[in-house]
Amino acid sequence: MLDINLKGAWLVARRIIPIMIQQRSGVIINNASIASFRGMNRLSHYAASKWGLTGLTKSWAIELAPHNIRVVSIHPTGVNTPMNDGLAALEGKTPQEIAEASAAICCRYPGSSPKTSPTPSSTSPPTKPASSPAPNSSSTPAC
Repeated sequence: MLDINLKGAWLVARRIIPIMIQQRSGVIINNASIASFRGMNRLSHYAASKWGLTGLTKSWAIELAPHNIRVVSIHPTGVNTPMNDGLAALEGKTPQEIAEASAAICCRYPGSSPKTSPTPSSTSPPTKPASSPAPNSSSTPAC
């Protein structure tokens, strides 16, 4: 779990961060978990890897803010599979609501609204907003 959830994010980011620093902009979105906030029975290895990813996200947010790079993480609940039946309900949401809230963090999503969008665990300090790119430009994220 540490290699996938924590080291994997670090390996990818160490290649892209220099490019983002050079262009003086960027966003890194890490896919953490609700396990980042509390322990999980029989899943201590998973929870530890996600706690580590949240710490890495918060540290990068501080370190990269001077370069106009935002670093955030999303914290969805479990995927609705037979192994995880009922996890979305424990969060008081449907699997669809969790999917929409997660997608809203990443890009403009037709069903997103501030009420359903989760708050990222960390963000860099606010910076002067850049001008909006033209639709279909290369800097517009594909969703």
